[in-house]
Amino acid sequence: MKKIILALIVLIALPNLLFSQWKRVTGIPKPYDNAYYLDVYFLESNPQYGWVCGYNGIVLRTTDGGNNWDTAVIPFAYQLESIFFVNEKVGYTSGLINSVGATGGIYKSVDGGKTWSNVSPPGNVDIWGNIFLNENFGFAVGGGCDDPQQFYKTTNGGKSWTLFSANYFDSGLSDVIYDNNSGIGYAASSGAIWRTTDLGNTWEVMSITGNRDWEEEITLSGQSFLIPYSSGCTGGAGGGGMRMSTDMGKTWKNKELGISMFGAFLLSPKKGWVVGWQQSIYYTSDAGNTWELKNCGIDGGIDLDDIWCINDTTAFVVGQGVWKLVRLDTAKPEIVASQIPACFGDTVILSATRNYENYKWSTGETTQNIKVTKSGEYWLYAYNTICDTGTSEKLYVNFLPKSPLTLQISDTTNLCEGDTVKISVKEDFQNYDWSTGEKSKEISLTQSGRYYISAVDENGCISKDSIDIFFAPLPDPKIIVNGPVNFCLGDSTELESAYDYPVYEWYEKSSPVPISNEKMIKIGSSGSFKLKVRNIYNCEKESDYIDIIVRPDTNKFAFSISQSEFDFESTNFPNIKCKTLFVKNQSSQDQIITDLYILHNTAFSIPQSQFPLY
Repeated sequence: MKKIILALIVLIALPNLLFSQWKRVTGIPKPYDNAYYLDVYFLESNPQYGWVCGYNGIVLRTTDGGNNWDTAVIPFAYQLESIFFVNEKVGYTSGLINSVGATGGIYKSVDGGKTWSNVSPPGNVDIWGNIFLNENFGFAVGGGCDDPQQFYKTTNGGKSWTLFSANYFDSGLSDVIYDNNSGIGYAASSGAIWRTTDLGNTWEVMSITGNRDWEEEITLSGQSFLIPYSSGCTGGAGGGGMRMSTDMGKTWKNKELGISMFGAFLLSPKKGWVVGWQQSIYYTSDAGNTWELKNCGIDGGIDLDDIWCINDTTAFVVGQGVWKLVRLDTAKPEIVASQIPACFGDTVILSATRNYENYKWSTGETTQNIKVTKSGEYWLYAYNTICDTGTSEKLYVNFLPKSPLTLQISDTTNLCEGDTVKISVKEDFQNYDWSTGEKSKEISLTQSGRYYISAVDENGCISKDSIDIFFAPLPDPKIIVNGPVNFCLGDSTELESAYDYPVYEWYEKSSPVPISNEKMIKIGSSGSFKLKVRNIYNCEKESDYIDIIVRPDTNKFAFSISQSEFDFESTNFPNIKCKTLFVKNQSSQDQIITDLYILHNTAFSIPQSQFPLY
């Protein structure tokens, strides 16, 4: 039986279980190597120290982690069921002192188990298991199937004992533990869990585990109990299994094996071991929902009674002999990499060089080949049978960081058709490969599109990037002329942009200043005119000049005289000669004439009283 004082238990990882086997310990002196043992315990603060107890008062002790063992024999101790040490020197073992009447006792050692003294309570006592909180304060328990349950307590290292008795019918008391984290003690009896909250002064049943079957051990981790059982109050009815609770005994899961089970060890609230007869060693990793037989290496027909785990690779079981869980490495798998080193973003394929029935990579994958994308150590467990396993050497795959690649653009403003932009790589690389086919650090672009660059650094790692370049279309500054481009003075014409744009600028050739910002302008004077437009992309384009000619005459009036010729002779001056001039309005609008002039300095006079003419 084993005792748990602290709830801090080292977890055994599943891969270590898959690729380990049990080997019989050979460092025990004869004839004790073939004795039957009932309990094993290793000092949690210094696991180099360990002890085993069993039939005929035999106690084994090791100070080198189980490689070598010394022996001691306690006279008159018939069946030692429980052993516990508080440090390298002081410990206790308890059990039956004879095969008749099931009288029990407890013994103390102050020299690491070399010698023992009887510190049993006076009279005929029924003691099975024990636990001590320090060198002096502890508990011993027993009885219950045919007589009351007996809870003994000492505060002076066994010099004196106090007794608490209970009458819970047909329930043999076997084991006791103490949880230092909560200050609560627990004990196991057939079909029941007991509890004390006052340092063992009183005890009460806190949980019913099932039928009143012999439960030789109680283990606790977090909120989980794990208990092996053997059918019947004393365990002699045949059959058995294990019971597990994850809610402090409120509910239980029962696994019936049909085999008497006696030892248990909880690694965590979900992981634990149970051992028993017929070379039974079972392991759960899911709080007792499923159980796996893990008895690789145990000889056929071997009965087992208890188990203790030291760390993630080492455990001991006892029964018919002492057995140690060790790494098995009969197979020698080798792994190769598709490339080493690699670059960040690459994928490296790791492969086993040989075929195996089963694979277990350090990543958890179970195929012959795996793909890795992160730097680190990788290794492979491979096995053909559970007892023929191997571990590869660790292979470090290094993914080199890729050099940063930054694209620079020469012009960050809006690009328009007809522009040229330069794209360059800011950093220095060994070589460059653009999607345009160019191999230089800088390229010039004139067309829209997505452009890609791959650059190789000094480590051979390829950095990649891309950039989208957009050259916006230019606007079309087409001018629509709504009217003639050659007309008489007083007339006008309209110039209009053929398309809608956010910005219009009309210019007359003789001035750099825009004459209008409207879509359409009216022209009534001679000149050369052009239009500049800007589209939504802020791209500009201007038209060619359009020449507008305005003649110094008008076609709104028709002039006629009564004669084919109309002469004014200066020789007749100052004599008055009058003629009639006919004026006709040819336009569709009313016109007003305020004055008339005759060109070429002809001396004549038009009476002003006639004006204005309507």
